Amino acid sequence: MFHYIKNGDTLARLAQEIGLENPVYLKEYNNTQCLPPDRITEELEPGKRLLIPKLTEIEQYNARRDAPFWLPEANPVLEWKAEQLNRTYQVKVRNNIEGQDKGSFQYRVQLQWLRSDHGYQQYSWSRSHYRFGKETKISQLASACSEAINPLLITLNQKGGLQQIGIDTQVLGRWPEIKTALSDAFPDSYAAAYIEDLGYVLFQQHLVDRRMRQDPFIKTFFAPIRATFNKGFSFFSLNLAPDGMPVRIQQEVATLDYTDSIPLLQSLAGTTFGDDQANLFYEGKYILSRKDGSIWSANVHTRALSGDIQKESFIELEAE
Repeated sequence: MFHYIKNGDTLARLAQEIGLENPVYLKEYNNTQCLPPDRITEELEPGKRLLIPKLTEIEQYNARRDAPFWLPEANPVLEWKAEQLNRTYQVKVRNNIEGQDKGSFQYRVQLQWLRSDHGYQQYSWSRSHYRFGKETKISQLASACSEAINPLLITLNQKGGLQQIGIDTQVLGRWPEIKTALSDAFPDSYAAAYIEDLGYVLFQQHLVDRRMRQDPFIKTFFAPIRATFNKGFSFFSLNLAPDGMPVRIQQEVATLDYTDSIPLLQSLAGTTFGDDQANLFYEGKYILSRKDGSIWSANVHTRALSGDIQKESFIELEAE
């Protein structure tokens, strides 16, 4: 059985198509049995004939279990062990709508462990030092309101999964003074309505949790990336748009020679739960602590339809 090599063919892709785990054996099999003109040296040459092993021979090769994806380094256990985490992050965000730049901003996040209770971990989460690519009255109001309600409370389960985001009761108790200070700083009708809406949301726990889960830091830092690896890959689901269907994300280790930190590459898996994958894009790069599973840095680029509008975002996290 043979295959005529075409432009774009690689040993890895062809091996995957025939179920051969380690592509080096495809080259070895061909070179030990082919005619001299069809020997493979470095790159595959279009037009050459490539011999394909039989199914029984593929099974014998696979039984050796020596493909790179069987290595422990390719299948890390991404456990959350950062119960005592106290770290500051710089967050940078850039948004595009229909290909047009719709502004950028950055802010600082302080994440600090508070307590453990019945297997759950609680952290304080504060946002500050907002800077906008284009400063406006609205951006000033939004950042002032965000900083005024610090700190928020984040509850995680034993695996580091996000359970709930809430408001500190002390912040709720001080809301009348906070509201007065914000109203004095922004004495216009738009700001009054914005502040009034904020006050309503703060006293509705389900609204607080729903809105705060859309924060760029929260979406990126608490993405369900700690899925179990098998044969060099792990998979999880994400919503790329608030009104969209979940999509399946695959991740793999970027390089196997890591030491203290684990580099991950993420992309859309071959199939998603959505109807139109052509309008979707996802690319993620994470670096996790090998010791405690916490995130040192992340870069995530997404594109998806929200209604009939295509929205694109670039999010960067970096531990200070």
